[in-house]
Amino acid sequence: ALRATTSIPGIFTPVEMNGMRLVDGGVLNNLPVDVVSKMGAEEIIAVDIGLSQEDGIGQWIGNHRWVPEGIANTLEVLDDTLYALRIAGQRSRLHQFTPDVLICPELPANVNAIVGYGRAKELIAIGEQAAEDHIAEIKTLLQPHWYWPFSHKAIEIKKRN
Repeated sequence: ALRATTSIPGIFTPVEMNGMRLVDGGVLNNLPVDVVSKMGAEEIIAVDIGLSQEDGIGQWIGNHRWVPEGIANTLEVLDDTLYALRIAGQRSRLHQFTPDVLICPELPANVNAIVGYGRAKELIAIGEQAAEDHIAEIKTLLQPHWYWPFSHKAIEIKKRN
């Protein structure tokens, strides 16, 4: 299953397992709000990292000399097509299953599914700031679920004679 997370049709081959062909979950459902909703989640906080079309895998591959031009163009077209399908599917699902809080951090340019992970500190800081920007919404959403097991009532202690 771990290998399947890197399987992008036309770029990296799918994984065959238990009679199924597995690909990266982001290909079909990059923001699975519908899945967690159907699983019974009461409150949903979704984070959409929204990798842009300009920073896609096809664009990255096309910018490297080691890929022959014809193949690079084909991969860019394939990536553009997959991007359009992902966005259309995501918009449709979000109309049906809207998260209670949707966080959309703005990632820097040149961060995509292949490159940019060496910038972990920067990306974590961006994610933390995006969450902080929504902290009031999150607290309001979750407050009914806060449970304090201890009472603040004063108790009277009586001395025995």
